[in-house]
Amino acid sequence: MDMDRAEKLKKYGTRYSHSVKVGTGRRSANVGMFAAFAAAVIVCAAGLLFFVFRYHKEESAFVFVTKAELASCMSFLSEDALPKEWEEDAQSYVTQSQIKDLIQNIGLAGIVSAAGGNDRLKREEVMDRYEQILDYLDLEGAVSKKTVLVLSVDGKSCRTQDGMLELVCPSQGLTNFHTYGMYIMDDKIVGIKAESEKTVALREVQVRAASGNKVQAVYDRQQYEITCKDKEGFGKLQEAQEASCTLCIKGGAVTKIKQMEKAVSDQKEENAAEKVTAEKEKPSDTVKVLLLNQGAIHYDRIYLSGDGKWTVKKNGKKQRKKSRMSFRLKS
Repeated sequence: MDMDRAEKLKKYGTRYSHSVKVGTGRRSANVGMFAAFAAAVIVCAAGLLFFVFRYHKEESAFVFVTKAELASCMSFLSEDALPKEWEEDAQSYVTQSQIKDLIQNIGLAGIVSAAGGNDRLKREEVMDRYEQILDYLDLEGAVSKKTVLVLSVDGKSCRTQDGMLELVCPSQGLTNFHTYGMYIMDDKIVGIKAESEKTVALREVQVRAASGNKVQAVYDRQQYEITCKDKEGFGKLQEAQEASCTLCIKGGAVTKIKQMEKAVSDQKEENAAEKVTAEKEKPSDTVKVLLLNQGAIHYDRIYLSGDGKWTVKKNGKKQRKKSRMSFRLKS
């Protein structure tokens, strides 16, 4: 017997309602999962964009030259060689037309080649023209080009193999333990040509082997940890535990350990220093004493006393020998 309409509605309506509730719950769960997934994708994308932007920014900072850096390079000239409006846009990169205008302003048009255009010039192209400008205008040699090993950068200070240098130009792109061709003026880094392939040697460095392939080095009273690619030298250093040596550094790592001498331990150095001090402080067998009488060296009488046996000599001859007594000498 067929179910009547009311029973069918009751039966299938209940099933439908149940399925709708279940389906709604599943849809809610799916929506939640989708939202979580979308959020994760957004976070990852943001992180990736940040990394790409930061990397691109650092890469661009070293590939191209800012107006601020070029201005510091040109500071050897007493007169203003750069337009005042450059100060308003100091962090933008130098273009072909701007280099052309600079060359015209300093009177080297037709001597130093430059083409117009709005394309950014790469660092190598800018610095090639800058060196030509130095050849013609830096008659006193105020700016020198030098290979510099960057040990650390702290704000406007750069610690190098020759001590501290002031960073006038932007430091973006500089990496510790890498060498660079730099332009130096009055102990200031006014510009950077490019990363150098030259090796710089740090001499009389106190080093010891660290974990992995790193060495801990003390140079100019500063401590560093540097990757070491010299496996043979690193092995010898591990045997010595601590040594004084020369570190050849390039490209962020020690490429060679040379002139290694086993260091004297701190305890031995301390004992040696104490021994020298003790020898210096050892009392002499002969003591000369000057007695003053209110600034004068003349006395009517002199009284001496002692707790043990002692001898008084006058003009090299023994006078008296006493023990635990005081006596009087006439001057």
